[in-house]
Amino acid sequence: MTNSNEPHPAGQAPMGPPVQFWPTGDDGTFENFYADDTPIIRGETTTLHWTCTNNPVVHYSLYYNTGGEDARQVTVNDADLFRRQDPDDPDSPLEYAQPNPGDPGKLLDFAYPTEPLDGIAVGYHLQAVCKQQGVEETQDLTTAIFVHRGDLEAGSINSLTGTTRILTETQEGFANNTQYLALTDGFLCGSVTDDRLWIQVSPANPRAGGRAGMPSTWHLLVADDDSRGAYNCNLTIPIGKHSTLAFGLPDPQAYSLTWHPVGIGNLTDNLVDSVEAPLRAPTTHADETAGVQWPQDRPVEDFYPAHLTVHAGDITDLHWHGPENSAGSPFGYTLTYNVSSGPDTRTVRLDNDQIRAYRTSDPGNEKLAYFTVPTEPLNGIGVGYHLRATYQPDGDISVSMDLTTASVILGGDLRVGHLRVTGSSRMLHTGQTPLEQGTEYTAPTDGFLFGSVAGGTLRVEITPPGASGPFPPEGFTITSVSAEDLHGRDNQNFTLPVRKASKVTFTTTGDADLRYKLSWHPLGPEDLAQ
Repeated sequence: MTNSNEPHPAGQAPMGPPVQFWPTGDDGTFENFYADDTPIIRGETTTLHWTCTNNPVVHYSLYYNTGGEDARQVTVNDADLFRRQDPDDPDSPLEYAQPNPGDPGKLLDFAYPTEPLDGIAVGYHLQAVCKQQGVEETQDLTTAIFVHRGDLEAGSINSLTGTTRILTETQEGFANNTQYLALTDGFLCGSVTDDRLWIQVSPANPRAGGRAGMPSTWHLLVADDDSRGAYNCNLTIPIGKHSTLAFGLPDPQAYSLTWHPVGIGNLTDNLVDSVEAPLRAPTTHADETAGVQWPQDRPVEDFYPAHLTVHAGDITDLHWHGPENSAGSPFGYTLTYNVSSGPDTRTVRLDNDQIRAYRTSDPGNEKLAYFTVPTEPLNGIGVGYHLRATYQPDGDISVSMDLTTASVILGGDLRVGHLRVTGSSRMLHTGQTPLEQGTEYTAPTDGFLFGSVAGGTLRVEITPPGASGPFPPEGFTITSVSAEDLHGRDNQNFTLPVRKASKVTFTTTGDADLRYKLSWHPLGPEDLAQ
């Protein structure tokens, strides 16, 4: 940038009047950038708000990405932002802005609608450029929103560079002839060495017909007469959220049955849990009946993270502009956010006394201050920040204002409590094969083992995290008596869910015609480790 206030060489005339860079006062106002709804539902739109000067030397551009599988970068400039309701009438009102009541001659309040949004988090960048005498200076504002049920990384989870923990603690110990409800998606893994095991699965949204109006699928496992514990029949069944299950169980020594939820949620015999809590719109905490109103000259605004994207384990700064909160002031703040997601999440909460240390007085208004609060190291996929500002005059009921913003974590761990994908998702990476017999492998992330055999026996042992031996003790075994597996006529196969940090070994027996496959399909990018 060249400043024409700089001295000119001797004998050379100055090039016009000095350049005043960013205009002062209302001639250069650019502030209060936020999204109307945080969060929104996938496929919906939101409205972006900001206040800025109506100054011909300042030009504006808005940038954001719609996210999702068909992600599209959106760029909006002056021509659209300052569109008039009647394009042929230069005196027609603006379509997306109206005069600010505080200074209608110079300031505009914008309300600009976005396009439908699909990504799990959407960041917005609003840029103002002041152009005078060939010189440019820019100012930037950013904000972000979360999108409920949005696609993660354009519908793909292949971009994960951390670890994935989707299959959480397993559940056992089910009762005969008892109905259970699945609170989340998951997998039911069963095996039997004697007698038989049956499983009934009823969908979450039954159509008319079937027993009691609940069309069901029945799964039956029958042990081989010659098994004697050396060979077992087994299955893995994918179960949809809110399905109802019932079991017919043999002697406890003759079977194993485990539930592997995708997220957090054991099977429950309390069927009233099937009612899902509705998503609720943000509520206001102002008690208008009490007569306490937020002072108009003490706005709380410009709440944003210094970095919309943060690498896992790094920190960022949270900024906002609002009333000063010195000791004895009727104004105060509370900042809340989670440093990660999932079962081991931890909530950080800073009170007004802690926040006070991060304020800097506003040189233009002693009643206001700028705040810059550093976060703790962050993990997860996205971190939402909630700032609550309160105003409580002496003896009166308090009134509050709530602001939210977000950061997206690059390479963070995905620990899913309730994972629901309504777009497309790609979690299962390319299977790892071949694997070496007799070698103990460790699962670096959750995943699935797929095995098939023809003309022999394939045996897999899985030792869960922290266990002293495999479970079930006899492992999982499949046997094919013939090598004639052309067109799939005579081969046996299984699919086994494997939790992160489990130990896996396998062996085979058979003659020269033995053919088998054992492949690892991780929920993430990492192979089994030796």
